[in-house]
Amino acid sequence: MKKQYSIMAFVFALIMFISSTAFASADESFIGNMIAYEREKQIEELLNKRAELLTEDNVDIAALNDIDRKLVKLGVEFLSSEEVARQFPQEKAIKDLVMYTKREVSSQTEVSPQVDTPTSNVNTWTSYRVRYYYNGKYYNVQKLIAQPKSSSSPLQNVGSRVVYFSSNWQAGVQNVFETAAWSALGLIPKASIAITFYDAIRSFWDGIKTTMEVRAPHIVYSWSSVTTVVFSYVRLDDQTDDYQWLSHISTKTNTVVGYQMPTVEYKNSSGTWTKVPVPDVIQGKRTIEIVPDGYNDTLSAIIAYNSGGTVHTAVERIKISGPESKTVQYIYPCYPQFPIHCE
Repeated sequence: MKKQYSIMAFVFALIMFISSTAFASADESFIGNMIAYEREKQIEELLNKRAELLTEDNVDIAALNDIDRKLVKLGVEFLSSEEVARQFPQEKAIKDLVMYTKREVSSQTEVSPQVDTPTSNVNTWTSYRVRYYYNGKYYNVQKLIAQPKSSSSPLQNVGSRVVYFSSNWQAGVQNVFETAAWSALGLIPKASIAITFYDAIRSFWDGIKTTMEVRAPHIVYSWSSVTTVVFSYVRLDDQTDDYQWLSHISTKTNTVVGYQMPTVEYKNSSGTWTKVPVPDVIQGKRTIEIVPDGYNDTLSAIIAYNSGGTVHTAVERIKISGPESKTVQYIYPCYPQFPIHCE
């Protein structure tokens, strides 16, 4: 009886040990994922602030350098275009090609990688890694991020346009401009903003009423849109970078839309058109961050890695409209398939 009791006690203790080990392992992986997630959020917030600075006509270099120092403290590396070309060749965009290349190298067969080396100096390239646990395995996910450093970069869209009008509108109803943006899934939530004539005028003249009729012979529009691209390269944690491949590509934009109205008139109580009593041009600007669902989503990158195909989550187009929904400009942000497409 004592022997049976000892065996039962041993089995119970073994079960408890295995269970506690499993729970400890689960807790460890959960905590690890949370730490990685919080770090990524900090990096993403800094990159967003960086993109906002880049939309300005005169970039605050001191503020930009301060952000870059904070990124480095979080483990972000700054890469040259040559380092990008060397570490992230185009064949890494196709899983089967990565596996084939690795097998060929392992069998000592010479392979010539198809690498297009970027020669321009129009972007800032950064990279960081995170370790995530998913579905019983640990994954190493390396993010390669591109942001423009020059207006000649494909990642920056800058322009202006004069649009003429011959109608008059109710100040509180008609918009000076409005925006909308789309991804492959359709209209992007929270990407729409609208500024009415009432909103635009009241900061210059408090006599404006929402019911007043107004007119502007022409409006000068300007825009500056900065695209941030994230390329996610995934491999199993116990593998080398020779096995990583590009499973997820995502983009977001920070867009500033400006307007100038040299002449704005309103219809007074006697029915006469009168110039709005302001000494300067009525002008303003609005900034909007356009982020499609799934942007920089590490879990989506890991799931795509296991499914075998690259997933794109990108801003396809942005529309700026004037009064009466008249199209001012379509912006088509860079939609890269490889890092080289950003150069």
